[in-house]
Amino acid sequence: MPKKREKKGVSAVITTVLIIAIVVVLSGIIFIFAKSSLEKAKEEALGEKLCSEVEFSVADFCHGTITSDAGEKSIIRFNGINEANNLLDGFLISLDYGGEIISVSTLPYSELENGQAKTLNTEIIETIENIKQIKIIPRINNNGENIICDKNTETFDWSEVKIC
Repeated sequence: MPKKREKKGVSAVITTVLIIAIVVVLSGIIFIFAKSSLEKAKEEALGEKLCSEVEFSVADFCHGTITSDAGEKSIIRFNGINEANNLLDGFLISLDYGGEIISVSTLPYSELENGQAKTLNTEIIETIENIKQIKIIPRINNNGENIICDKNTETFDWSEVKIC
C-alpha cells in the first residue's frame, strides 16, 4: 500500500519566490519615495537660489476706487522696479487687516524685465478699511512654475499709502 504524503506547509520554492517578490515590491516603493523626495528637495533648492537673486524696489503707493455695476471696489497702485538680472513675473500683495490676512495679485502683464520700472495695479479689493500693513512679495516663473519669494518681502504701513 502506497504511503500518503502529508502536507506540512508551503514548499521551499514557493516561500523563496514570495520572499523575493516582497523584497522587489518594497525596493520599488522605497525607490519611488526617495526619488520624489530628492526631486522635491532639488526644486526647493533651485527656487531658493532663484529667489536669492531677486532684487526689487517699490514706491509711490496709492489706492483708488473703481465704480462698476457691482458698486465701488478698490485697487492699489504702485511703481515696481526690477533691480536684478532675472524676470519678475508679478507680485503677491498681502493685506493685513489687523490679524486677518487677505492676498491679492498684481494684474496680468505685470512682468518686470531686468532694470525695468512699471506702474502696477492689484486685482480688485473688496474693502480697504482697517488695513494695517501691506506686504509686497515678488513672484518669479521657472519653466512654467510660479515661485513666491516670500523671503524678499517688502512691508509697509498702510499710513504710507495715499489716495491716487
